[in-house]
Amino acid sequence: MTDAKTGAPPADLVVAAGAIATMGARRQILLDGAVAIRGTRIVAVGKRDTILARYRPDTLIDATSGSACWSWRRSSRMSGGCRRTT
Repeated sequence: MTDAKTGAPPADLVVAAGAIATMGARRQILLDGAVAIRGTRIVAVGKRDTILARYRPDTLIDATSGSACWSWRRSSRMSGGCRRTT
């Protein structure tokens, strides 16, 4: 499914952060990263510019203040004090 106007895949939420620590086998740390979420699923993790160019979220949370302000649990709920921008 894509957005009819932009052709971008839908996302309910994008969290753009200064650094993202992935929980994959490689345990990567992405500097200037972002996470796109649709419903209760993380649909993409990558560089901020790439995610924002690819997804058009209903809500964008800018968490680039340099502090760790959110964490993901198995239920994909966000916790913490990030700043919502849209």
